[in-house]
Amino acid sequence: MRMQLLCKAHRVCEIDQETGDIFIFNQALMPLNLSLSDFHGTIKQRISNINSFDAWCAERVLSIDRRYAKRILNELGLTQSQSTEDKARISRLYRCLSLQDSYWVKKEDEKVSWKDVNLFSNSFSNAFVSVSLLGRSLTLRNKDLYSRMPDITTNGRYAKAWNRVDDQIIMYKADDIEGNETIREVNASKILDCFGVDHVSYELACFDGHRVSMCECMTNEDRSIVPYRHFIAACKRKGIDDVDDIINEVKKIDATGYYTMNIMTYLIGNSDNHDGNWGFFRDNDTGKLLRIHSLFDFNCAFENYDKKDGGWCIPELKKIVMDESNELFYEPDPLSKTLQEASLEAVNYVDVEMKYPIRKDYFLNDVDYEVFRTRCDELGVEVKLERESDNREPDIDIAFNRYEEEEER
Repeated sequence: MRMQLLCKAHRVCEIDQETGDIFIFNQALMPLNLSLSDFHGTIKQRISNINSFDAWCAERVLSIDRRYAKRILNELGLTQSQSTEDKARISRLYRCLSLQDSYWVKKEDEKVSWKDVNLFSNSFSNAFVSVSLLGRSLTLRNKDLYSRMPDITTNGRYAKAWNRVDDQIIMYKADDIEGNETIREVNASKILDCFGVDHVSYELACFDGHRVSMCECMTNEDRSIVPYRHFIAACKRKGIDDVDDIINEVKKIDATGYYTMNIMTYLIGNSDNHDGNWGFFRDNDTGKLLRIHSLFDFNCAFENYDKKDGGWCIPELKKIVMDESNELFYEPDPLSKTLQEASLEAVNYVDVEMKYPIRKDYFLNDVDYEVFRTRCDELGVEVKLERESDNREPDIDIAFNRYEEEEER
């Protein structure tokens, strides 16, 4: 059976899943994390093609460690198996669609178009939000209702769900058990507002009596995001393996965006800036990497405030692999940069200025505010504090109560 991989209406490549033969139509639009040997290769190459394509499909399915993942799979009647083969099969059931990009798959002779499947313009079921976000069971079952399911291809450990509200695609994220991650996310977003940097804006909301953070989708059918880990894969295929060399490739695309990201990560104390939480915007018609995408995912903000140096600068972390057969077992190289060191370097290349006054209630407590001030002082950033009498926004608790009352109405 031949499967076609497309980006919007552009044919990208075709794979024969029985022989492993590959036909690449548009190299510029190939996913950065998919490596295929064009046309008729050796038996080993063709087997590798099948495995690589399956792995690419499988990566587009939520991992079992996400909160309520098992409930989501059970409600859809899907296996919880984490084998590449089974995850790839699930992914292809949903045409490998994702709100991260505009890739999708179809059988070679299938009469279906991008217009038919496009998540950005077609409806998808809002009825599934309570399953993904709160772990509840479905009260209504309709196979066709769940034929387009962005939640099945959204990764991350915390409970989250996509919802369409007034023609806007919105993500809701919930707190962990007895956690305050939504407050962290909203507060960090407000701090970044004060610096005027490009980031996803989070607001507090209420869904079915539960506090959530919400934001608009930052992609569209013309612009996707490429996680840094996919960029790493592309660099390694070119023989660029060293961490410093890969970061230099990043800087060739958007040095300002990279330096700004490190500074803001340090200032808000975000401990979760791993290789899936930052990357690039990509043009879905040309395949060109445009710039570092908007900063996002702040529910672990303020967590590294207990470390004077901010902990490791995760994008530049060098690893000492303990077991050559498994790179998961490693120790950080003590020569790696800390976030503090990376930020002190970054301020030599970009100007950082607080454009709008900040408020103390953007922080979880007075201690966190003082840590923030200290880090600003280290980087030569003047902190502008809004006077109490100038406060015009409701605080977090008042905002939540307001949203809860609106939800009840």
